[in-house]
Amino acid sequence: AADAWAATLSLGLAGMAFAQDGPSPAQAPFLEEVHVTGSRIQRDGMSTPTPVTALSLTDLQVLAPTTLGAAVTQLPQFINSAIPEGAPASGWTGASGASILNLRGIGQNRTLVLLDGRRVVPSSRRGTLDVNLLPESLVERIEVVTGGASAAYGSDAVSGVVNFMLDTDFVGFKSNLQAGITELGDNENFNVSLAAGTPLGERAHLITAIDLYTAQAIEDITERDWFQSWGVIPNPNAGQPGEPARLTRANVRSRQYTPGGLILSGPLAWTQFLPGGVPAPFVAGDDASGTAQVGGDGVDVAWYNYFTPDTTRGSAFAHLTYDLTPNVTAFVQGLYGYNETAYLSPPAGAQFGTWAATIYRDNAFLPESIRQAMMDQGLESFRFGRSGDLDYGAGKTIRQENALKSVTLGMHADIGTWQLDAYYQYGRTASNIYMDNALRLDRLYRAIDAVRDPVSGEIVCNSTLMYPDDGCVPMDVFGVGSPSQAAIDYISQDISQEQIVQQHVIDVAIQGTLFENWAGPV
Repeated sequence: AADAWAATLSLGLAGMAFAQDGPSPAQAPFLEEVHVTGSRIQRDGMSTPTPVTALSLTDLQVLAPTTLGAAVTQLPQFINSAIPEGAPASGWTGASGASILNLRGIGQNRTLVLLDGRRVVPSSRRGTLDVNLLPESLVERIEVVTGGASAAYGSDAVSGVVNFMLDTDFVGFKSNLQAGITELGDNENFNVSLAAGTPLGERAHLITAIDLYTAQAIEDITERDWFQSWGVIPNPNAGQPGEPARLTRANVRSRQYTPGGLILSGPLAWTQFLPGGVPAPFVAGDDASGTAQVGGDGVDVAWYNYFTPDTTRGSAFAHLTYDLTPNVTAFVQGLYGYNETAYLSPPAGAQFGTWAATIYRDNAFLPESIRQAMMDQGLESFRFGRSGDLDYGAGKTIRQENALKSVTLGMHADIGTWQLDAYYQYGRTASNIYMDNALRLDRLYRAIDAVRDPVSGEIVCNSTLMYPDDGCVPMDVFGVGSPSQAAIDYISQDISQEQIVQQHVIDVAIQGTLFENWAGPV
């Protein structure tokens, strides 16, 4: 096989980067230059040293016309990619509602995404890029490299490289309007893409694009007839030949907490609290072992997960080229992308395992029948598990906002049979996450430890006896609906977090043929 050589100088303040904008020496009409290869050398698709998959925009639209990310992830090379169309929201990662590619399932942060052969600043705090922020309407094709990429691009390309190639010579105007809704009347979505390109005089060319997308959340997946609440339970036969450690079962429920509270230790274990604080036996399910069981009482481990979040996304892109000479072209490029999502968090406030609360016999809200039973058994305390999802743990709304800005300046020059590409890029992403009514665990456990003031006889937090001005509000946790609104307000607080990601990239790449031998060009 022919070998090739390229001299490359890369200076990256945020990792290696490259530019491969310029045309290659003329090829036969039926061969097309591949701009991304494992060696970063421009080669035709029949002689690239690593596997390259190229898809045109038409191919992508046939695969999945909803979003660019949903189309790409239909390829078999992509495993466990994150897409908003069918993936639960993603906690405090800043990547909720985004399309994050994952080649071969190795890891989203091990898949490098390029735009016209150049890096793009990450759109989330995880160091990943939402490909839906790229100018979809100007994408001409996508090239996927699945081998040998890390040698050229670094550790963030261990699983491969995905290069979105733009039609920088586009002339005219095109638009795409799209709307949809599910059979159940939710997840209304609307997408509009606009693109324009025009020459400016004889030397300059400008392309622009605007993409907007909105989608309502799918809030309750239990309404789907295909839904089944699956979970895992410990395998009682684990350790025997051919037996797995865990089993997958339907209708798996927790054995460590209930909505109204569950006693976990001592002679009173497996006593739960119904509304109004009424004690009742805990009904064990089938295959009860360790922390989980099938059926029975307890909390369904699959409750309250949004299937997709409310999503609003937009991007604006512009690319201007100018021919300084017949052999030298300069360009400037700008990209702005914005993504906002909102969804209800899974239930908070579950006390179980190491987080289980300790309830003492002098707890002022403890039902008298349980207090008397503790006295009869000589018990001072017991461990207590509660989910809180139906009162103080419910209604936690998470909002995520990511704003990406990127400016690139570069040039391409043909110097005889050699090519020079250079560019500088600055990118910045502001990632903000907000949670309404977040649970303050420090206040939760203080509020649970409620006693009677020996002087006034009023119910107060135990901590208030030592620190009268601590502002603690005692909370009744025995039974769903028992916590007062004042106590819920005390343990709840709006919180936020901001993270800024900045990236500077300087790249200079030179390539050409030194000489040819029996094996071909070197």
